Amino acid sequence: MKPSQNLLSWQVFVATCRTRSISQAAVLLDIDLPKASRLLSALETELGEPLFDKSHRPIQPTPRAAELQRAVEPLVAGFQAALEPKAEPHERLTIRFAAPIELAQEYFSDKLFQYSELFHDIEFAVLPEVGPDDIRRGDVDVAVLNRRPADPSGLIIRNYNNSTTVPLATPEYLRRHGTPLSPADLKMHEGLLLKAYNDDTVT
Repeated sequence: MKPSQNLLSWQVFVATCRTRSISQAAVLLDIDLPKASRLLSALETELGEPLFDKSHRPIQPTPRAAELQRAVEPLVAGFQAALEPKAEPHERLTIRFAAPIELAQEYFSDKLFQYSELFHDIEFAVLPEVGPDDIRRGDVDVAVLNRRPADPSGLIIRNYNNSTTVPLATPEYLRRHGTPLSPADLKMHEGLLLKAYNDDTVT
């Protein structure tokens, strides 16, 4: 069978176009990564051109891939719907997801939307940032916290990112007041203090 005649090849292609990641496409389709890579490579070989620019992260579909996605995606969705067993109508599962607003807007919202597009029985309600007690009370299902709670009881915690906040100053300020050479020198300077939502200390 030619790769272009294999429904799974096109499913991997469409999922990769949506997620910009072969590994995420493999997870969503419940197949292993090497198999997903082989299917895409075979499809590219048959078509005689690359479908993704892998020199950037996330990978980007080529103009040809974008054209193919528009043509193939409705067909793939139709085949999937025809092959899936008919289920009784049921309500969609809503997952309440809370995160700092800048992360929700710039990163998570797009990822959650992509997931809902692939799994139509799941939707997300994106909520403002919350604290550990809100999670324990069941007010939200999943939350991104900006600091690991001092009391982790009743929570399942997964670390996904480490970040650091650094002091910043304009060149004009440094010309007028001098450049601090050590943390102790900061006592002689004016500034804005940042207090995180889930942080009892001021940084």
